[in-house]
Amino acid sequence: MRLIAGMKVYDDPRMIRATLRVAVQVADEVWVGVSDKPWRGEKTDNSLTLEYVSRLMEKYSNIRMFQGSWDVEEDHINAIIGRICDHEIEGGRDPFAGDTFYWYLDADETFHVHELQLVKERILSQPEAVDYYNCSMVSYIKHGNWVVDPPEPAHPGVFFKLKPGFRIVNIRSCDLNPQGIRTLPPSMLVMHHVSYVGTDDEIYRKITSFTHSHQISRGWFEDVYLPLTPETAHDFHPTHPECWKRLKRIDTKQLPKEVLEHPEDLLFEEVSVQ
Repeated sequence: MRLIAGMKVYDDPRMIRATLRVAVQVADEVWVGVSDKPWRGEKTDNSLTLEYVSRLMEKYSNIRMFQGSWDVEEDHINAIIGRICDHEIEGGRDPFAGDTFYWYLDADETFHVHELQLVKERILSQPEAVDYYNCSMVSYIKHGNWVVDPPEPAHPGVFFKLKPGFRIVNIRSCDLNPQGIRTLPPSMLVMHHVSYVGTDDEIYRKITSFTHSHQISRGWFEDVYLPLTPETAHDFHPTHPECWKRLKRIDTKQLPKEVLEHPEDLLFEEVSVQ
């Protein structure tokens, strides 16, 4: 059984180091497709992201990087999948033999390594008639110890069995009818999603350049995000307010150790735990 991760990125150095440090310990290969422009918004300097990936490539032999230009998120991720399949075939392996999974991994997602290893060894390696695995996630807002409470209802797709014609549609779904979809319980695997962690400038740039930028509620950044605190948060998701009910502070020991090794990535407060 092979597990191959694909990461689409333009300019997002906030968590890419921690995310890749986790991925290389579990995936057989990690492919990073770096775009030369954002999907929306203004182009910026993405040299820091390229530098981080290049440095990690020097340390880890299973990281691959290539660059391209994509206007649409699905085109970006499907280009990575195409490159992975071609590389597998060139290496004399059949990516569609039923034993190769694609790990959909964004630069702002990370996991506990031991959870991933158990899923790979005990779940993905079993001959189950399951083509698509998703899981729950914990969403972090502003700081590494502020999390959405209760967790939002979404269960993002994480592992997809590669098949002929496999493509990603609607950001995180597949266009082939999967034989089965299995939701991994929180006791087995949780995605730590830090998409909205960063400085105010970083978050503003994110919401004006990512795929959902046109769906952000008018005035959300100024009226909701900037004054947001765990004490005042209520129905504050930028596109579907009811998905984020409240915020709470957590003990940062719940985070993956690769994140804790570089706490500056998550803008920890000096007084943080409850």
